[in-house]
Amino acid sequence: MAGLMFLTLVKLAEQDAARAWARTARVAAAECGDSTLHSWVRAQEAYIHYYAGQYREALAVARHAHELATHQPCVGGVLAAALEARALGRLGQPDAARAAIGSAEAILAGLAADQVIASAFGYNEAQLRFHEGNALTHLNDVERAWAAQRRALELYPDSDYLDRTLVHLDRA
Repeated sequence: MAGLMFLTLVKLAEQDAARAWARTARVAAAECGDSTLHSWVRAQEAYIHYYAGQYREALAVARHAHELATHQPCVGGVLAAALEARALGRLGQPDAARAAIGSAEAILAGLAADQVIASAFGYNEAQLRFHEGNALTHLNDVERAWAAQRRALELYPDSDYLDRTLVHLDRA
């Protein structure tokens, strides 16, 4: 519940409150001993830093989430790898960003079917292509970014106004 709370606060640009709830979620996830949950919390927490323009911190948190998820493919792991790519794109590290995209693709391919959903608790190819396109946009790799964005727009339903809009903003 604390994880969902901080995600909501991130969307409302309430950074301090989001950080406080993220800390609560992180402690709870660590105490319960579930590395999959802990990975998900940390991956989601990377968003706080990313949207605050703290790309190095976002990268560090995403990498920690990725490390927590090495035992099996999980939503936290794929999201972490995708957020690594976005942060690396912002930091101007093309080779590392592309490697992170490759890692995200591999993890996504290994997710259980019930995890490949458009949800805060799932991850799907549309989300990956959005994240890939965003990373590549910041790297000025226009051709590859355009292809990833085109695929994201094909996959997102017309009713997904937020993510479709974000893809279009990257294309602008």
